[in-house]
Amino acid sequence: MKEIVRIVLLIVVIVGVTYAAVNFIMSFKKVPEINELVESVKLVEIRIVKLAANNLSIPIYGNLKSLNEIDIFPEVGGRLMNDNFREGNSYSKGDVIATFDNDELASNIKSQKSNLLNQTAKLVADMKFDFPEVVNDWETFLNNIDFNARLPELPKISNLKQKKYLAGKSIYSTYFSIQAQEDRLAKYTVIAPFDGTLIEALLKPGTVARAGQKMGKFINSSQFELEANVTLANGSRVKVGDKVILQSNDIDGEWEGTIKRINRTLSEASQNMAVFILINSSSLYNGMYLFGEAYLGSANNSIMVNRSLLDGDQIFIIEEGVLKARKISILQINEEVAIISGLENGDIILSEAINGSFEGMKVRYN
Repeated sequence: MKEIVRIVLLIVVIVGVTYAAVNFIMSFKKVPEINELVESVKLVEIRIVKLAANNLSIPIYGNLKSLNEIDIFPEVGGRLMNDNFREGNSYSKGDVIATFDNDELASNIKSQKSNLLNQTAKLVADMKFDFPEVVNDWETFLNNIDFNARLPELPKISNLKQKKYLAGKSIYSTYFSIQAQEDRLAKYTVIAPFDGTLIEALLKPGTVARAGQKMGKFINSSQFELEANVTLANGSRVKVGDKVILQSNDIDGEWEGTIKRINRTLSEASQNMAVFILINSSSLYNGMYLFGEAYLGSANNSIMVNRSLLDGDQIFIIEEGVLKARKISILQINEEVAIISGLENGDIILSEAINGSFEGMKVRYN
């Protein structure tokens, strides 16, 4: 029994000594008060807001396509006669692009015109007695018949009696037969419908072409259209008549275009919409790649900032050394910068985004 009591007393002594030793060691460590903790304050770069007018625009790019591009098909068959039907040749509106052998038809027309001259000469002699009031008109018609030009218009018929008289002389049948052949003769000549360039020539001089056979391609080389694919957000901001400034990576210069059409249907694959820009210039080329911007006007009381500063429709301002979120309106945004409104002159904002920023975060700046 005495042995047990002695062991218990020994344990109590050991515990007491250990407790005393721990308290003695801890008495040398100072526990800091809460108000002595040092709070971290982030050093940041700032920018003082100065509102201004900023131009709004959206990016535009694409390849040019001639506004007018036509395939050339002869309406008649025949041998190509002219030597200048060659790729790369330019023509003004009304110039002859191609002619086909028409000698046989032209000779037939001249023969019929000779008959018409004889008929009209006899008609004028008879009219001096039957219709003296219109003799001068028919003499003028007779004098104006030219073997190398289209027939002049027939004199006006003033009454039914004159019409029956002329019908009996076969004037009408001869006149309109010649006129029909003149219309056919005109089809042996291909005329430029507008100023342009022959970009494809499939027939060589001397080749016999069939009616309806494709012989080439002709384009307007001074009026172009650029089809630009833009996002729905950007497409909804443009309108017909907006100006576009374009440039090239390959040649110097700037070209002004105008938005003429907007396709309000979105591509299912890209969700983009097509905007069509008209450009007038003889220094551009069909298929050429251009890029630039469509200008949408100016935004007053706005500022351009780094896109990384935005948090949705908010941006941090600094007030009394603390970050505070300010709601703003995003007027324009691209991959790097944004133009916004909603700030005031003198507001302090970050010049660079900081990782882990949050509203209420304490900051300091020089």
